[in-house]
Amino acid sequence: MTEAFKPTQVQLILAGEQLFAEHGIEGCSLHQIATRAGQANNTAVHYHFGSRESLVAAISTYRVQQLDRLRARHLRRLLRRPEKPRLRELLEVLLLVQLEIADERGRHPYAHFMVQYLLRYRPLGMPHASDRQGAGNRTLYRLIHMIEAELSWLPSHVVRQRLEFLHLSFLAMLARHDSARARRHEAVPLATAESARPEPSLAGKADEMIDMILVAIQVPSAG
Repeated sequence: MTEAFKPTQVQLILAGEQLFAEHGIEGCSLHQIATRAGQANNTAVHYHFGSRESLVAAISTYRVQQLDRLRARHLRRLLRRPEKPRLRELLEVLLLVQLEIADERGRHPYAHFMVQYLLRYRPLGMPHASDRQGAGNRTLYRLIHMIEAELSWLPSHVVRQRLEFLHLSFLAMLARHDSARARRHEAVPLATAESARPEPSLAGKADEMIDMILVAIQVPSAG
């Protein structure tokens, strides 16, 4: 069964995600999150979630369910074709949906949040909504199984570990793109040939990342 969030909870989830993305998971107060969410009650996070850790878990649950719906839509379209999906196409369905999780300014706060989580908090044992298969992430696990089948010469645990590392690389690309875009908007433009050179589009960067991931995930296992 998927988890349904109330409107106020969604406001707090999105506000928490934004502030965690900007300042780190421990870099802002729960009061700041409530204020960003437009809540007059300073204890709104405690009331709805109980703790910072529970809010972090709610963010991951909310986004995993959202990403799964997007992946399901793209995978259905792919499976309607008579030919079998290629490995690259499966990786596209798995990863490119991250581009669709953007705020009103075109930034990707969940990607920033996940980079921090994967680097700092996952090694400490903080759980994530994608850790166990359930109703809210069925398409995610279906894709993982399909990718494993395409890489049958590799052990399953090797494929999953590579997917986690390569997913982090994809998210880091998104976060870096957002940061560079923000700096360009804040900077005074310089009239030089270098500054006039067009910046690669996000779609172009994502396509190149998929090419790199496709190569990396197929490397024979060392042991």
